[in-house]
Amino acid sequence: MLARLLSILILLTSTLLTQAQLPLFDQQKVNSIYVYLPQDSMNAIYQDPFAKKYYSAMMVYTNGVDADTLYDVGLRARGNTSLQAKKKSYKISINFIDTNREYKGVRKLNLIGCHNDPTYARQKVFFDMYEKAGLHKKRISFVKLYINDVYYGIQSNVEEIDKQWLKDVYNNASGNLYKCSWGARLEFLGTSPSVYRNLKTGTERTYDLQTNEQLDDYSDLVKLIQTINAPSGPLYLKNLDTIFNWRLYMKNMAMDVLTGNWDNYYYNSSNYILYHDSITKKFHFITIDTDNTFGIDWDGVDWASISPYAWVPTSKVRPLAQQLLKDTASRNLYTFYLDSLNRKIVNIDSARPLLDTLKARLMPFVAADSFKNLDYGYNLQDFKNGFESSTGAHDKTGIKPFLIKRTSFIKQVLSNVELSKLEKNISIVPNPANNTVNIHSTEKIINAVIYTFAFQEIKTQWNGGNTIDVSHLPAATYWVQIITEKNRKVTLPFVKQ
Repeated sequence: MLARLLSILILLTSTLLTQAQLPLFDQQKVNSIYVYLPQDSMNAIYQDPFAKKYYSAMMVYTNGVDADTLYDVGLRARGNTSLQAKKKSYKISINFIDTNREYKGVRKLNLIGCHNDPTYARQKVFFDMYEKAGLHKKRISFVKLYINDVYYGIQSNVEEIDKQWLKDVYNNASGNLYKCSWGARLEFLGTSPSVYRNLKTGTERTYDLQTNEQLDDYSDLVKLIQTINAPSGPLYLKNLDTIFNWRLYMKNMAMDVLTGNWDNYYYNSSNYILYHDSITKKFHFITIDTDNTFGIDWDGVDWASISPYAWVPTSKVRPLAQQLLKDTASRNLYTFYLDSLNRKIVNIDSARPLLDTLKARLMPFVAADSFKNLDYGYNLQDFKNGFESSTGAHDKTGIKPFLIKRTSFIKQVLSNVELSKLEKNISIVPNPANNTVNIHSTEKIINAVIYTFAFQEIKTQWNGGNTIDVSHLPAATYWVQIITEKNRKVTLPFVKQ
């Protein structure tokens, strides 16, 4: 091992000279991460992965020509149920010793073993679509992982949602960030913050506060949950809007049900983040950990054929999703997102180029990934087949067949929804808008009215044509209700910048 390490350090150039040439989330190639630590430390990680204890290590990140070398990093197993997998996932702490230390703008590396995905591709494809949908950017690449010169296989290198990520996305990281694990139903359990603070999933908090840890103040979460669980009514959406970006959640929910992401809030009450932005004073919803998508199933459910309006049995308590689906305005926005995302982003035509690229890029390194065989016996042929068809067990369809079937099913469901039918004949451009909204319609328009998202009418200057002046409106999301000469109505959302 020492000889191998010395040869790497001699042949590869220094960190200072190569950082600009080594993108951490390389979208063009599969780079390598070498980790070195005492073997007894590595043994301890495998003996008790649930301890999630970091062990001191050294890391080399290389493309085979240039390299960056980092001393004093920490290595541990990562995940929840995946901690039981024989092919482990790992977290590398760049700031293991120095809490302010960063490497290429990050403090932690999440290396995901993809042990239950024969293609390795599902999480990458999901977040590629997620970003195209106008949701948060979460960078993912692939690396070959070597620990003490043993090839531990291909891993997804997934960006950590931490203070640095918050600064990049929200321009501040001073608010509370809660990582929500299984059982985080957002169910009202009383007004005492300690009830939610002490709720556990295994040994970890169900609502795990990961910023402002010293204050450990859960009062903002209590207020959010209390507002979510308020009775339905005319003021429900207005009150929720003061504390929660519910529009963002509706798009997250649409993405989840279109991709078959059942290991989420709406179905499994798991795998999401709530961030309370200290500037806007609103909570934001962020989807995480999306490997159980595009046909992966453990419960005997055909996720391609589940209605987006009945994703969970009515007996399950999911107040955020259930309350928003009761409200006309938020349900209509959800329908709009389902229809537009299904046609433009979450479909086989959109996904095929990335899927084919990933298959070609990863294939040379899959055959040698013996760790991939340990849990389900996956091999190179399973990797190839997984893009095109079922590989058996929990991979019921393969990615491409799932997308084809799911897209068709959603079209069929939405064909009976008036909003979806009319949106094909009537559209709003530009959207987002600045000073004017133009209505494109195959039918003559006889009236157009703008409403707030709580469906309060706004006085507008409609000139009787296809243009509405919105220059006087503050930046927000609105509805335009359009009535055609055939007395048909369509209500479409638009964003005023």
